[in-house]
Amino acid sequence: IDVNGDGRIDAKAKGKDTCVPARLVAKDGSAYDYMFRVTRVETGGATIQWIFQRSCTMEGSFDKTKIRLIDDNSDGVYGQIGQDAIAIGNTEHAAPLGTLVNVNQKIYHARTNPTGTKLELKPWEGQTGKLDATKQFAGQKLVWAVFKGADYWFDCAAAGKDTEIVVPIGSYRLEMGRVYNRPQGARIRAGSLPAVDVLAGEVARVEWGGPLKIEFSYAFEGRILKIA
Repeated sequence: IDVNGDGRIDAKAKGKDTCVPARLVAKDGSAYDYMFRVTRVETGGATIQWIFQRSCTMEGSFDKTKIRLIDDNSDGVYGQIGQDAIAIGNTEHAAPLGTLVNVNQKIYHARTNPTGTKLELKPWEGQTGKLDATKQFAGQKLVWAVFKGADYWFDCAAAGKDTEIVVPIGSYRLEMGRVYNRPQGARIRAGSLPAVDVLAGEVARVEWGGPLKIEFSYAFEGRILKIA
C-alpha cells in the first residue's frame, strides 16, 4: 500500500485484518495522523477482494463529557454532515454528525474542521421539547435509537430513570437502532413507524416495538430452500 501518494509501497497488508498508520495532508497544508484497517475478503473460489475502512477517532472532552469524532465514510475528512459520525458520552454507539448535538441535555450548534482536531460548539437558542423513545418500547433492552430531525440526529435510547431526551422542536423519524438481550442482539432499521412531533416544552413519547413481523426473501433451487 502506498500511504503517502509518492508512488512507492510503504506498508503491506498481512492476514485477514491489518491496521495501517498514515499521515494525511489537508487542503490547507496541515498534516494529521490517520489509521485505517485493510481487510481481506474471500468471495468464493480464488476471488479475493481488499477493502479498507477508517480505524481511528478524534477524541476530546467538553463539559466533562467525552466526545469522539469519526470519519464514517472513510475519506480522510472529518465533519461532513450526515456522512461522518459523533459519539457523545460513555457510549458504544455513534450517531450521524448533524448541525446540532445534545451534550448533557443542552443543544449546541456543532462544527468541526476537516482534520477533526477542532470541534466548535455554540449554544442553540431555539425552542426545545423532549423525546422519550425508551419508556414505552415493547421489546428487549433498547441500547440505541437514532431519530432524525431536519439536518441533525439524536440517540434517544436513554439509560437510567431519566428517559426524556432534550431535542429541538419539530418532526422526527426513526433512522436506526439496536436491541440487546445477552447473548444476542438485533439491529433496527427504519420501517413503518410514523414520524414523531415534538412540541415546545412538552414530552413526545413513542409507543413502538413488538409485536414484530419478520420479512425475508427466499427461493427454491431444486429441492433446496434458500432464505436471505
